[in-house]
Amino acid sequence: MKVKHKESFWSYFKNHKMLYFMMLPMLAFLFAFNYLPIWGLSLAFREYVPGMPLFPWMEGITWVGLKNFIALWKSIYTLRYFLNTLILSIYLIIFGFFPPIIFALFVNEIVHRKYKRVVQTVSYLPYFISTAIVGGLVVNFLGTNGGVVNQIIELFGGTPTMFLNDTRYFRTIYVVVHIWKNFGWGSILYLAAISSINPELYEAVRIDGGGRWRQMWHITLPGIKPTIFILMVLGMGGILGGGDIEMIRMLWNRGNMAVSSTMAFQIFRDGILASKYAQATALGLLVSVVGLITTVSVNAANRKLTGFSLW
Repeated sequence: MKVKHKESFWSYFKNHKMLYFMMLPMLAFLFAFNYLPIWGLSLAFREYVPGMPLFPWMEGITWVGLKNFIALWKSIYTLRYFLNTLILSIYLIIFGFFPPIIFALFVNEIVHRKYKRVVQTVSYLPYFISTAIVGGLVVNFLGTNGGVVNQIIELFGGTPTMFLNDTRYFRTIYVVVHIWKNFGWGSILYLAAISSINPELYEAVRIDGGGRWRQMWHITLPGIKPTIFILMVLGMGGILGGGDIEMIRMLWNRGNMAVSSTMAFQIFRDGILASKYAQATALGLLVSVVGLITTVSVNAANRKLTGFSLW
């Protein structure tokens, strides 16, 4: 019996060197934009102002330990930012997670191929519209000076309302806009998962007398269950991300700041607008650690309860 010897790394590299050379640009990009910036996390433990040495091994660095984190803990605004982010993220998970699944299921049931392509194309278009344009449209539609929504309200005898300046409406407006902009694009993964289901399973259900609804319930949904749970884990990992920061920037104003100021938006304000790089880094590191813990915990619970997990 011939024994198959394991190929050494250098021998494998020699035989597939062109593949490794093709990987070099992507590896360089990954190192430059994903690993090299990790050194910047040291700013969370330093007293940093622009012009000071950036890297930890340079001279002239003032280390302050956990001072920036203690300042976040003592700040009266941190709890508000945390609660705003948590509430907004829960809204997005509850109301924004299922529309792509439902849409993918119904698109899969469309028999006419040309009509199906038109529906998919129209649903994908909002994702490619600039966030700045979408935000501007929302501001104009809901404005009191010629806004379409308020014109309709006046037409029926109502009083114009400053929706974006009212804390009662901001979260609803943001969640609706987020769903409209992303549900079509989010359905692509589910449609891809549906396309990989064995067609013979549908045939078996049809032979047993099952209609379209039974095929969807007993074949399609179980077939995309791993995708659903994996995307749920990823979504829960970003629970403190606060959604689309660009959209929040477009809709934020002094009137709704009590509910629209999220942790991600505060990182932007501290780091970019106020040049408080140390404080912004500390807050960003805190959000990342919480996201990591949430991802690991939800993934473990998901693996135990359903058998599906990322790792």
